[in-house]
Amino acid sequence: MATRKFDQIVDSRFGQGLPLLEQWTQEILAALAVLPGVVVSATPPRFLKFSDSEPCTQWRRTFYVTKTGRRTTWNQVFAAVNKIKPAAFDKMG
Repeated sequence: MATRKFDQIVDSRFGQGLPLLEQWTQEILAALAVLPGVVVSATPPRFLKFSDSEPCTQWRRTFYVTKTGRRTTWNQVFAAVNKIKPAAFDKMG
């Protein structure tokens, strides 16, 4: 079984916040649920506050996607997520 992870980030400089992250989470989970042989989990949202020259806050959530078979390709997983909010995927182990 292969697992990859990706983060979704909402930044206060671009409006919205936790409600937008929750919306993306529900849409991503629904999109991946219809793909055969794909198991997905998500961490609770994390709040970060930056106090650089341009102060901002962020909400982040990490998703873990595991493929348990060959019926679904990684390209199908990437396409399902990227239709909602593009993300960079990292291989695990």
